[in-house]
Amino acid sequence: MNINELKAFIAVVQLGSLTQAALRLNRVQSSISQRIQNLERKLNVTLLERQADGVKPTLQGIMVYEYAVKIVDTMRECQEKIECCNYDNKIIRVGVVECLPAYIVDNLLDFNYNGNFNISVSIGSSHNLLDYFEKGDFDIIIIGAGFASSNVMRTPVFQDQLVVINSIFSPPITDFYELQDQIFLLSSEKAASRRNINYLMRDKGILPKKIVECGSYPILFSQVAAGKGISLVLRSALSKVYSDKIRINELSGKYFKMQIEMIFRSDIIGTNTLELRRMICELFKSHSLKKPWF
Repeated sequence: MNINELKAFIAVVQLGSLTQAALRLNRVQSSISQRIQNLERKLNVTLLERQADGVKPTLQGIMVYEYAVKIVDTMRECQEKIECCNYDNKIIRVGVVECLPAYIVDNLLDFNYNGNFNISVSIGSSHNLLDYFEKGDFDIIIIGAGFASSNVMRTPVFQDQLVVINSIFSPPITDFYELQDQIFLLSSEKAASRRNINYLMRDKGILPKKIVECGSYPILFSQVAAGKGISLVLRSALSKVYSDKIRINELSGKYFKMQIEMIFRSDIIGTNTLELRRMICELFKSHSLKKPWF
């Protein structure tokens, strides 16, 4: 028996009409009639009878219908499992927001060697990673919360404090208003912390003297260490390299917290992808992220 013949027969029985079955299956009516005839010939039985209000299955037709539904459902389930297995052999494309410590990326790449994974990792801003995710270029992205639309699948994975950093030779910053007229340094204009700076400007009336885009976090840290300006960064992203050159200023309030979330595709059902998402959540629970870098 041909699976398409069974699908045609199921549609006719459910709709009671050859015409409606043809519309459902996007076929011409003569094609549906031919498939029913082929099925009847193979089984050597009459499956349908015409009535004033359409077509109805015969007694034998009811029996065949019940088996046909089971066969089509089983074939669909089999196909889904095959696609799942095929996906497990593909590269899982992961995007990570640039403000997270290198420790995260190192551990993600280690999954290639310590588990049954094939992972590629790219770094970028929350905005850029989300743009590429929406275009289908990533399977999983780890970005700042609140950037993605509400209809995407997500899991919160980490919350960290945003701290103000300046040169160790500059005065400590202990209050919101000491941020006034400062030069703010950003890794990029699309950095997640830019949103927090915007909130400070809007709610507290803080007006930076200038906002400078540095291009990367290593350059940003070196510029801060050299006294070129201040910056707002995740506490966990700070490097030991600058422990004697950069001052950490901790200010309290909603402007100095950042939630990190994992965004993933709902149409990907591979077992490796599910396991990787679980391991990413476990990775962010690691005590290493909670320990000060300096």
